[in-house]
Amino acid sequence: RRGIPVVAVLYPSGYKKMNFDCILAPSFDRPLPYPNIIPVPVNLSVPDEAFYAEGVAAFRQHHTPSARPAVAVIIGGNSAIAKMRPEAMRRDLDRVFAMTPDHEHWLTTSRRTPPAIEALVESYPFDYKLIYSRDKFNPIPAFVALSERIFVTAESTGMISEAVTCGTAHVEILMNIKKEHSKFRRFIDDLERIRAVHVFDGTLGQANHKIDLAPVYEKARALLKI
Repeated sequence: RRGIPVVAVLYPSGYKKMNFDCILAPSFDRPLPYPNIIPVPVNLSVPDEAFYAEGVAAFRQHHTPSARPAVAVIIGGNSAIAKMRPEAMRRDLDRVFAMTPDHEHWLTTSRRTPPAIEALVESYPFDYKLIYSRDKFNPIPAFVALSERIFVTAESTGMISEAVTCGTAHVEILMNIKKEHSKFRRFIDDLERIRAVHVFDGTLGQANHKIDLAPVYEKARALLKI
């Protein structure tokens, strides 16, 4: 009624789609092809060089990286669609260390990481290790900015989105999604299809296609006439 442009972030189920001037809808929701809908392949984020520079500087207060390339592991936790299994995590970490012997190894868990997984990762010789239940520092901006390769559990869609839109790291997915046909699995499958990620299967992928969100924002500005 006021003539103010309206934008929706995420897919507004239950609402008339043409009531919005612009809808930024995740591709994994398989949005309908309305002229006001812009499919987005990842969770929205705005890369900011200053943010990552600050993150790297803060990380260097906690750890001094060597000249070796770094491999980062980001571990999430259990959810309605994902299950953390110690035996699967042990298998994956054994492979990571065996395949990257000349690298530094960095790790962070999350607030959702179960105690059994925290106990497991404690037994590995990470050069830098953050256990979230004991330390709330966030090393992920530095991981994204500095790592050669990032391993991240599949349910951590926000971290995956950040890793495939920023930095230069190859992104490896540690698959822990229970529901094969869920939208979360579609999210991973879509990214793997465009070679933005590789689902870790005991081999290292060469998926390093970075997703540029600038065209998404340009289309949104055009629809909103701003």
